[in-house]
Amino acid sequence: MKHSTYINGLGTVTYEESFFLGRKKVHIDDIPCGNIDKTQYTYIDKEGNKKIFNLKGNFLLGVTIEENSQVHTIIGKPKWYEIAIVAFIFAFTLVWGNSVNLVKILPIFGGAVGGAIGGVFAAGAMIAMRTAKKTWLKILIGIGIFATSILVNSLLAMAFLSALA
Repeated sequence: MKHSTYINGLGTVTYEESFFLGRKKVHIDDIPCGNIDKTQYTYIDKEGNKKIFNLKGNFLLGVTIEENSQVHTIIGKPKWYEIAIVAFIFAFTLVWGNSVNLVKILPIFGGAVGGAIGGVFAAGAMIAMRTAKKTWLKILIGIGIFATSILVNSLLAMAFLSALA
């Protein structure tokens, strides 16, 4: 995931994070910054001075740079509705799947299997919503992934039930 933003005093900051490995790369005005440790980076400014800054957060929770006690936001924190949609996807699967009367209407897995399916789709929803810019698109993505998670979970449950019969 790659994100660029302009920060006064620094220039154009490009933040890149590998989703699977979690490796972070920071470029300021297309010049790579060096790692000191996991959160500290160093760069040379336009006057040739070596500067150190702290990088906090990740793509899903928001990213900030702290330099000289000034905090600059690169990627904002998730909005309340993004968190609500993700929690709803996960909670719906667990509640519906563990209720005997509801499973008779639409069979889906509950428990550990349902939680795993719900968790995978909830994480996918958060990643997909974080990449979208517009609010209506984020909500539409969340609803689509919720419907897909119910469909996949229901098809797996029906296949399991038919195998037992």
